[in-house]
Amino acid sequence: ANASKVLAVLHTSEIRTDDKRVSSVLVVYDKCEREMRYPVNDGKAYVPLYGSDYAILLADHDDNRYATTIPYSNIKMMLPGKLLTYASPYIQKGKENFDLFLSDLSKNAYNITMDNVGRYRDLAASELVRKKCRDEIRDNLVRFYYDNDFTRQLTEYLMDIDPVDLTPRERSEILELMVMSGLYDRSLEWLKNYGTHGVDPKTVLRLCGRMIDRDMYPAAPTEVEIAYYAFTNGKYDEQLLVYLVKYFEGTLKEMRNIWKAAESFGLDTYALCERMLIQMLYTGSYVGEKIPIYKEYVQSGPNTDIETAFLTQNAYDSFVHGRVADGYIFTRIERLAIENVPLQDVCKLAYLRYYATEKRADEEINPEVAVYFLKELMGKGIFFPFFKEYEELLPDMYQFSDKTMLEYRTAPGRRCVVHYRLDTDIQNEYKSLDMMEMYEGIFVASFVLFFGEQLQYYITEEGKDNAEVATESGTISKSDIVKDSSGGRYSLINDIMIGETLQDYETVDRLLQEYYQKKNVCDRLFTPIMESEE
Repeated sequence: ANASKVLAVLHTSEIRTDDKRVSSVLVVYDKCEREMRYPVNDGKAYVPLYGSDYAILLADHDDNRYATTIPYSNIKMMLPGKLLTYASPYIQKGKENFDLFLSDLSKNAYNITMDNVGRYRDLAASELVRKKCRDEIRDNLVRFYYDNDFTRQLTEYLMDIDPVDLTPRERSEILELMVMSGLYDRSLEWLKNYGTHGVDPKTVLRLCGRMIDRDMYPAAPTEVEIAYYAFTNGKYDEQLLVYLVKYFEGTLKEMRNIWKAAESFGLDTYALCERMLIQMLYTGSYVGEKIPIYKEYVQSGPNTDIETAFLTQNAYDSFVHGRVADGYIFTRIERLAIENVPLQDVCKLAYLRYYATEKRADEEINPEVAVYFLKELMGKGIFFPFFKEYEELLPDMYQFSDKTMLEYRTAPGRRCVVHYRLDTDIQNEYKSLDMMEMYEGIFVASFVLFFGEQLQYYITEEGKDNAEVATESGTISKSDIVKDSSGGRYSLINDIMIGETLQDYETVDRLLQEYYQKKNVCDRLFTPIMESEE
């Protein structure tokens, strides 16, 4: 108790002024939260002045303050000398501790040692000390405990720190020490309450790793986002990736980035691939790695419903919207067809068109699958121009050998009419034919044309008030050499016209003779049903 009194006596100064207006002396310290006031009696005041980092103000009865306009004298009553050294060890807390702190400011005030650590812990909680100064003391205390391996004291002190008044930088520093001290639950609570802004991602990675190791890290959305913060800042390991692969649900690009990192570690990404595929189906968004993601999913045993939905969407995009599809899509369609998995018509159409018009040189169609698809579609009255590429696979396809087909695309459900005339038509009148909607806005009309014939056409759609609006026009010509080897009558007539164009009359005579022979045989063998009954 006497030591604390000695401290005030050693630093007392006499402030003297002749101005009768002065009623008190104010001392303002840079490190102090509020000013100190001392009364003036007979023009004198005895004021303890600690260190040199202070300002003296004179005040009158109306609390007007004077810094330089009223002269005064400042006379030290004593020189502390060695007496201060003798008294200091006995001061550890309270107002006297604060006074000692002010007297030490001119020295290395934050040099915390075993002897003064108690004093500084008291100062860090003192309301007399300015907040900025308390924060600096607190940081030095934490470092002191950590550097000297005072684990218990460090843990106790960290648990007492209130994060509300800390800046992001200060919270980040304290959080790092909390994680290193094993205060995982409290560290996670801080991150959940104040977010990860400004936090070192290495600290977050260490926290997540330690808690995952102990099966303490939850799979709730907030915790997943905290783990993802470390990943997005380039700090991750195999353990964190396994967790994110299992639980992360973000945008498609975010999940793609996790998938790529997990693949580089050789991890099982089945669950993540499935979530990405489902998100593609619901949002219509895609990433460049769509097919590799799908392949990885298939290799691990796909859910049939998800796979068929994915294949259907890609087949639809390819067939209806004309987007380029990877050949692996059609390989899987073929595999599912072989396994008797039900498939949508658009899968069958996209498969047939791909192998008819887009396949690579090293790709071969499965004839059995193609025939199965053709029969299914034709049984529903669906046919397209590319069906003619499969004439050799299915005898029923010969019904299209004499057809030239016109395909037209528009919005689904429209009524489309093609108006046409042959260039050889003497009456020069257009005829009309309703086009058939084969699949969602894709209409088809077929005509019988022979070599050398031209068909002029224009297409109309029903617009507002049922008015017809012309939308497309063009010309169809049959000028190619038909690759038909069926020997049918259409083929013979077409070959006759080609021979006549080439002036190969010997071939024309032979073909005419063959035509009439077949006609005679057909007339004898096949008669109308009613006529045969009579």
